Amino acid sequence: MTIQFFGCLFRLFPVVLATLLTSTAELRAQTSAAQTTFAGNVMAPLAVGDIRDPDAVGSQAEWSKFRKQLQLMKNLGVVAVTTDIWWGIVEGKGDDQFDWRYYDKLSDEIIRAGLKWVPILSFHQCGGNVGDTCDIPIPDWIWTKHIGTRGITSADDLKYLSESGNLSLEVVSVWGTSIVIADYADVMRAFQAHFAAKAGAIAEINVSLGPAGELRYPSYNSHDSDSGYPTRGRLQSYSKLARKSFNDFMVKRRGFTTSEFEPPVRSAGPPLAEDFFNLKLTASEFGKDFFDWYSDSLLDHGRLVLTESIRIFNSSSSAFRGIDIGAKIPGVHWRMAIDRSAELSAGLIRTSLGDLGDPARGHGYQSILQVFKDLQGTPGAPRIVAHFTCLEMSNGDGGPSVGSMAKALVFWVAAEAARLGVPIKGENALAGGVYDSSAWDNMENAIQWASYEGLTVLRMNDIASSPIGQTRFRELIQKRAP
Repeated sequence: MTIQFFGCLFRLFPVVLATLLTSTAELRAQTSAAQTTFAGNVMAPLAVGDIRDPDAVGSQAEWSKFRKQLQLMKNLGVVAVTTDIWWGIVEGKGDDQFDWRYYDKLSDEIIRAGLKWVPILSFHQCGGNVGDTCDIPIPDWIWTKHIGTRGITSADDLKYLSESGNLSLEVVSVWGTSIVIADYADVMRAFQAHFAAKAGAIAEINVSLGPAGELRYPSYNSHDSDSGYPTRGRLQSYSKLARKSFNDFMVKRRGFTTSEFEPPVRSAGPPLAEDFFNLKLTASEFGKDFFDWYSDSLLDHGRLVLTESIRIFNSSSSAFRGIDIGAKIPGVHWRMAIDRSAELSAGLIRTSLGDLGDPARGHGYQSILQVFKDLQGTPGAPRIVAHFTCLEMSNGDGGPSVGSMAKALVFWVAAEAARLGVPIKGENALAGGVYDSSAWDNMENAIQWASYEGLTVLRMNDIASSPIGQTRFRELIQKRAP
């Protein structure tokens, strides 16, 4: 079944097809391996008080409110609280100049409340994504530190450049990962050294792998003003490093010289990026080559960063040895019933798999989940946990023009994770779901019938403000208490 035929079929029979696909995924997930003990977690606010001056007098009211919310979460049965460890805060003053004061205070409050801590090493900026309420760029020294090394000649070379000609400052591009991996490792080692005494209170260590902490391209982010939900997004493959990588890939695969081939471009060369999608060239031989490279570049980046985190946090001398390491995969659920172009632009799937509706290939998610399986299969490695979003959403949200198949996607990804033996936990994508009973129905349905072994709810302050959220979360946790 081609992508085009799949989209036409769904437009003809939207309700029937979505129901059938979801039911199939549910049946597959039910036959998966037994889950471990369920864990209900919450995300802390992006920042509490003045994040750059945690002891500021004006912030004390926010810290007092935070303590009360922590106690409420404990009473609901919550196990752990996840917090972003913003790179721009801990190393923002200069290379190898670390400041952990805010996170000392934040972790102390969580542990004092009798809760576990899940730190997220956030190598991305805060700001520019849905729900972002703060502005914390990544350290600006990273853009210039490596000039003169491995072809870096400009402060823009490590940034993403989109098909619209816009630069993203949210995160270092995947084509620069091998250049800055030592900088990421410095943060990991410094975190480990500073918080070793709190290892017993850490339930899991998460590692940011892209914008919003997710393993994806910033294809629908604010630097491209016309690329957000529910569009296909924008390809991010136009930087100098990206073009060189693609040319090298094509020379190796097809034997072309570097002057004959490049990614879909804005103003020259076949084809234009818009035509690339409009003319259904994504499934052509050119499209298969391009999306193999585009997705592989993303997965190679994720593999490299996670491998480094395993090497550091799971070393024989590490206080964190044996603690789960997690990373997030986004739920890009829109346009799934049309052409799946949003997932392609985000780098999550590839057209060379053929039928993207084939459950034997994880409906396109086999490759990305295989990274998690391979890493946890290495000798002595801890569990590598995939976190997947949009558990609160339904098929058809937003109407036919959006083409959402969120509920089906939640079950598809869980079923493939179960088939590969990859531990997986879920999240809601938007905080609004905390206030909606139908959203809680969807989250409970996913936990009940799929292989999700935990749920992290976004965010703690929203649960504290939602009587529905408090009741449903408490009930969900109690039903799965050992």
